[in-house]
Amino acid sequence: MLVTLVENIFKHGSCTNEQPANILCTIDPETNRLSFTTENFIGSQYNEKSGLGLENLKKRLSIIYADNYTFNYSVTANVFKAALDIPFTNK
Repeated sequence: MLVTLVENIFKHGSCTNEQPANILCTIDPETNRLSFTTENFIGSQYNEKSGLGLENLKKRLSIIYADNYTFNYSVTANVFKAALDIPFTNK
């Protein structure tokens, strides 16, 4: 599932001679959860309404983790940010 978020960086990201890519990916494996965040500039080709990959990600998260996760993303100015938090459970 993390691959979807990384793929989006390269699919929708912006990198020109005037503006570097400025990609940030963070994995924080704390004791009881996995926290994964991405942040990147987006190009003019980004279409917020397409979002099929993100919708599929939400569906997969719901199937696997029910309500035991958080996933948020935002687009502000020319920056896309995503945050996924999955608590570990003992089964």
